[in-house]
Amino acid sequence: MPDTATVDSSPRVRTLGRWRAGLAVATVLAPLAFYALAERHARRLDALADHGAAGEATVTGADGPNTAYAYQVNGATYTWSVKRAEAPFSAGERFAITYLPEDPSLNLPVADRALAAPRAAENRSVRTKFTVGVGALLALLTVAVDRDLRRLRRGVAAEPVTVAQYRRRLVVTGLAMVPPIGAIVAFHARDASQRGESLVPVVLSALLVAVLLIGTGFTVARQGPEHARERAAKLMGKLWPVMVVVAVLRLLAMVFGLDGSR
Repeated sequence: MPDTATVDSSPRVRTLGRWRAGLAVATVLAPLAFYALAERHARRLDALADHGAAGEATVTGADGPNTAYAYQVNGATYTWSVKRAEAPFSAGERFAITYLPEDPSLNLPVADRALAAPRAAENRSVRTKFTVGVGALLALLTVAVDRDLRRLRRGVAAEPVTVAQYRRRLVVTGLAMVPPIGAIVAFHARDASQRGESLVPVVLSALLVAVLLIGTGFTVARQGPEHARERAAKLMGKLWPVMVVVAVLRLLAMVFGLDGSR
């Protein structure tokens, strides 16, 4: 058995310990934060359905895929934009809207305030799926890091050391990732279809994930784990900023753009 004090003081063990602690905290706080944010917006939509006030907006721009418009409440001017399908009007045209009296920036391009109720329900549906998905992913990562940490403390290699071991891990990991990735792609495809949006971004994202997974597996099978690790590090160094930006934009669109209003 390795000396416990020596093992616990090694850089690898300390790093994994920090990762485990950080992931454990994120597993709890990240889903709760998103849940609270989404629920706040859903309650604002509930309020809009309950006592939204009628108003009139003027189209200020209708050249691209969105319709931009402005409206006034108590002398203050507010602006927003929605998909053309939600407000198919030309520049200068006026149309009815419903806004929230206590926060006029929240509005819907509809005359019937009751239409806000199903949008609140849809918002909560997205909230629940996203919260569960993020929580489950972070929990799995926490368990994986904890497993590696325990193996290191027992003197067992935390990572596969041969090509055969890497192949087995890739097969198991790949099979485990198929259902969640398929569910995510299906959800975003359905969401884009319901909104009348193009499916191209969803398809391209799915292809990007597939290329990364298959490419990494191919590299491991041909060149071994060390080359795969170097290749993955280079790829992630270039791709993670783009992935983070896309994920944040999509999240903001889901939370704040789900109803086409602020």
